[in-house]
Amino acid sequence: MAPLEQVLHRAKELGFFGPAPIDEQIAHAMIFAEHLPRASAKIADIGAGGGLPSLPLLVSNTELRATLIDTNERRCSFLAWAIVELDLAERTSVELARAEELGKDGGFREQFDVVIARGFGPPAITLECAAPLVSLGGRVVISEPPESRQWPSKELASIGLEFEYSNNCAVFNKVDSSDEQSPRNFRTMQRHPIF
Repeated sequence: MAPLEQVLHRAKELGFFGPAPIDEQIAHAMIFAEHLPRASAKIADIGAGGGLPSLPLLVSNTELRATLIDTNERRCSFLAWAIVELDLAERTSVELARAEELGKDGGFREQFDVVIARGFGPPAITLECAAPLVSLGGRVVISEPPESRQWPSKELASIGLEFEYSNNCAVFNKVDSSDEQSPRNFRTMQRHPIF
């Protein structure tokens, strides 16, 4: 078994992602690679959990740099172990933090070419947390079921995003800087989603 498969098998044993076979999980993660603007992109994976989709992307692309963000200490400990195990530590960091808090931190705000998310939460919350992290001209790429949905342009514009296209992932361009108040706190986002 290849090192990536071994690491992901361990993540699966720990309950960090679902029962689908590892090869299917890797194949799904690689869909995100199609939406990266360039090989040397700097990405943030919000809700990084067991390392999907970021670990397969990093293993397959030696120029990619990433920050893996999760709120759970156990998952972050696993991710810290995984990036050492896969020899990714020089270009990958792990942040034990809430995405909406990092979005207000000057060291992270608008610092990434791409923000990716797989199973982070409802789309409105995912996008509101992701938008402040991505730089102007960058992208947000989130998992999307095969049947596409309608994305409300006015509400997306309120967080600086514009829907580009959907192909197993929904891709959004950052067309305007995020409002200083964005993102709102998680409870407010839950009670009053932008769409």
